[in-house]
Amino acid sequence: MTMLGDYDEVALTDGVPPRNKVGNPTSMDYVFITNAGRNLESAFVSVFEPYDSANGSAIQSIEEVEITQDGKAVHSYLIKAVKVTLNNGRIDYIVCSYDTKSIYRIGDLFDFCGYFGVYTVSGEKTMTWLHDATLLGEMKTSTALTGKIHSFTKDQ
Repeated sequence: MTMLGDYDEVALTDGVPPRNKVGNPTSMDYVFITNAGRNLESAFVSVFEPYDSANGSAIQSIEEVEITQDGKAVHSYLIKAVKVTLNNGRIDYIVCSYDTKSIYRIGDLFDFCGYFGVYTVSGEKTMTWLHDATLLGEMKTSTALTGKIHSFTKDQ
């Protein structure tokens, strides 16, 4: 796990996971991160890396991405963007915003408006994935599809 940002305290602990799921282990590692102070606005950003003992991590680097709005840098707990570069050269830009109405520029690469999005560059191809968002790069959409059902086929 990689954490981005500045934090006052990080605690690693062994705890009991929820007991209401069959097959849960008897104990599990937990991470607790805190900031201390008055009038804090904190966003905790973490990336969980795929890793195995034979191949190591698939991730080459993880870094925060600059976010701008109307040409001005945005430093807010309401939106965060992360650039994840994989060993195979693919780059994933991952964006999460609690301000779902404003349009932001991510890394001077693409525009974003919504809650969550992934913008992937792999060679010549660009792929996008949205969740509760209306804009990601060239992709514009509505946050919901609506309509009327006129008929349907019943099971026999």
